[in-house]
Amino acid sequence: MLDIPYSKDLLPLSTPEWKRRFVTQYRRLVRKVNKVTGLDVSPLPVVGNHRYSDWIREEMRETLTELLYNPDAAYRQYLRKDQIRDRLNLHFSGKRNFEQLISALAVFEISRRIFK
Repeated sequence: MLDIPYSKDLLPLSTPEWKRRFVTQYRRLVRKVNKVTGLDVSPLPVVGNHRYSDWIREEMRETLTELLYNPDAAYRQYLRKDQIRDRLNLHFSGKRNFEQLISALAVFEISRRIFK
């Protein structure tokens, strides 16, 4: 029951404090190494055999584009649709990584459709 991940560090709530500190320091070190070397040495979250960002860009692309490029999408009432469209285009072209934005928009859109 306590293995639900905490939203900020994706560790289970039952994780000991020493391990949480270790993981935080490790991630900080990986970010520094990435910045200095320009290489991606960090192990990213994995969905199946893929990285999460690759999964969104490749396997979920059709579903997400259908959901988020829809002219009747609920987020269009609240956000600037041109800016969102530009970010979606940059993400799906591989130029930038907006996986958190896309995930949030998808959850918002699906929730809106369910509870409409």
